Amino acid sequence: MKAPFNTKFLIILWVGFVDYIGIGLVYPIFSVMLFDPSYNLVDPEMSFASRGALLGVLFSMTPLSQFFTSQLLGVFSDIKGRRLALLWGISFGCAGYAVAILGIWLSSLPLLFLYTILSGVCDSSAAVAQAVVADLSNEKNKARLFGYFNSSLGLGFTIGPFIGGKLADPEFACWINCYSMPFIAAGIMMTINLILVYFLFTETHKPKSYLKFKFFKQLQDLAKTLKFGNLKWIFLGGFAFSSGWSFFNEFLPVLWIERFQFSANDIGNFYGYSGLWYAISAAFFVTPLLKIFTPEKIILLAAIFCGISLSLLSLIQNPLYIWIVTPFIVSLLAIGFPTATTVVSNRCTDDCQGEVLGIFQSIQALAMGLNPLFFGALVGFYPVTAVWGSVISMFVAALAFWASPKRKKRLQI
Repeated sequence: MKAPFNTKFLIILWVGFVDYIGIGLVYPIFSVMLFDPSYNLVDPEMSFASRGALLGVLFSMTPLSQFFTSQLLGVFSDIKGRRLALLWGISFGCAGYAVAILGIWLSSLPLLFLYTILSGVCDSSAAVAQAVVADLSNEKNKARLFGYFNSSLGLGFTIGPFIGGKLADPEFACWINCYSMPFIAAGIMMTINLILVYFLFTETHKPKSYLKFKFFKQLQDLAKTLKFGNLKWIFLGGFAFSSGWSFFNEFLPVLWIERFQFSANDIGNFYGYSGLWYAISAAFFVTPLLKIFTPEKIILLAAIFCGISLSLLSLIQNPLYIWIVTPFIVSLLAIGFPTATTVVSNRCTDDCQGEVLGIFQSIQALAMGLNPLFFGALVGFYPVTAVWGSVISMFVAALAFWASPKRKKRLQI
């Protein structure tokens, strides 16, 4: 039996933690930059609807980039090894933060778009990290270890936005463009990850030197794998579940800005508070539930109750209630994501964990990319769309999880 904890697993937890500190540092900034009339990134006369559309496109670039690279990096890790794949992904992240800092100093929107694309390639390394978790686990402890991994991400996202909001405060960094400070801090964090993996991480998956990595063949395999009945309903449910998360996580701050005049600091506090509940729930709620329900039943119930909880956000007229409702929503999200990943991992063989988990990451990233692309302008014009989009998405996810057949023979590619 594989050990549930060892040095390699602890390194992956730390890598995920530091990575999401970096993501959280810059996450609250884009909404504020685009809706700040005093910042010269866009025309000061641009309407809120246009700013919302632009924000949607900006948000969409990272997950769309991730959509095309997650499966590629995952199968690359199956062939060339997890360590090399992680090093490539993190290197793209370091380059991305350098581009973002330059883009803010020059008030260059094209450079910020380039940053979001490079960031998407870096985020694809999450599929490799999940494959490492699968390498180090068995079916009995896999959901628990995925829960711990997601908890490390949530904990990083708790600290990141809180620090990011403070760093972006003009009173803190009056000597420099305040919007660049979170990116500088995130770039340092990403460099730490690169050094950590290079010097301390050892391989968990034997490379297949007899196989060649073929870029276009892997893109064809992405379309082919979506047709497998053993996974297609779980993939559809994961797409819808991620769509609900996208509406909640990317667009809800626009509603709070419009309704309660939230500042960058307020938004940072909101993300930090959400991340804290995510970390706690992923670490401590998944294992007890698995003693009562199967993973398939857990993701179904998480989607249903998350949709119900999200609908309550439309009724909030006092910001105090945000802090009361949010823990229920985030806890259900934290339970759903690692459990869905466990279901996918359990339905494929050890030799294709990186590829199939990469495909699942691609599908989730596609949902997070299409939402802001198609609904950014609508959210800018009618911010409560962020709530109802997430509610509808969760109920669609519940239908897909319910329609998923009972477990069949494990998928082998």
